[in-house]
Amino acid sequence: MWQETLTTTDFTAGCPVVAAEAFTEWHDLIATTLADSGVESGAARSLATLTISAVEGAVILALSTRTVRPLEEVHRHLVELVGLHLPPRSGAAPE
Repeated sequence: MWQETLTTTDFTAGCPVVAAEAFTEWHDLIATTLADSGVESGAARSLATLTISAVEGAVILALSTRTVRPLEEVHRHLVELVGLHLPPRSGAAPE
């Protein structure tokens, strides 16, 4: 989402000032999705906080450097990190 927004606006889109209610909704959605995927609830809430913080920080970096690379890097590492908290898939070969 942010990558497209930044590139299509030539990096002029600012980080929106979002009400605490919107962050709470975003946090709850992420935490619930993670918990529904098998992440322990405490870890799901913590990962939701980390996700929001990382994405918002990456947006600021992308705006200041005029590149989406921070968003790409954050995405890659969040996928790796969340994967560490997911239960093993049945039928998956052990590593």
